[in-house]
Amino acid sequence: MKTIKVDYNLQNLTQAPEAHLSDLFVLLYSIFLIEKGGATPSRYALNKLFPYIFQKLEEQGELEKTIVFNLPFYKMKGGHFNKSLCESYLRKLENADLLREKSGASYILTTQGKNLIEEFAKNERTKSVDKKFEQLVDEFVIKFLRNKNYNEVFTVLNSYSHTTLVNDRGKKVRVDDLEINDLKAISYNSKYFKKGKRSSIVPGEYLTLLAHKLREKIKVSKEAKEIVDSIFLAA
Repeated sequence: MKTIKVDYNLQNLTQAPEAHLSDLFVLLYSIFLIEKGGATPSRYALNKLFPYIFQKLEEQGELEKTIVFNLPFYKMKGGHFNKSLCESYLRKLENADLLREKSGASYILTTQGKNLIEEFAKNERTKSVDKKFEQLVDEFVIKFLRNKNYNEVFTVLNSYSHTTLVNDRGKKVRVDDLEINDLKAISYNSKYFKKGKRSSIVPGEYLTLLAHKLREKIKVSKEAKEIVDSIFLAA
């Protein structure tokens, strides 16, 4: 993975409405697959899952061909991270009653969230691109999460994240050797992550379904409501 320096803070959400909605859906699907794999979806694990998938797609020469998730990840104390995944995405899905936070910064799908994703999985998981994504999530679960307590998960993921090699200004270095910098992407699905686009996994009709659920449930500020409406119109 080659680092990319940008002229804006990567903590800011810049993705187009369809890409934003797509990320929310893929996040729900990822939580579903981690639960299905017998492990616990946590904030920390989700922040390492997508960089792991990006790395595997890059190794297979499919990083730019298969869009999974639009948020870029940057270096923080714990390695790969994006604060918006926790502070915006997960919170928005929680407000929409699609997931619930548990102890230890972990999450579980609500009945409504599980029904949405089970319908999607039943109808779409036969497609090769979805099978690949599911296989990569399963691989991640087996390698880092299953049969491990929180401290063990933190230890193995912290080690993985910090020792991952990236190309920084022509030199291969470990993530651990990079400075903490909100202006430098160190892991991403496509170099066009600023606006992003719909995931290759998710058909447009499922984004429309999710947009409906968000608009029905989120009762917050006028500004937030307008964002949800714009996502709905774009879906």
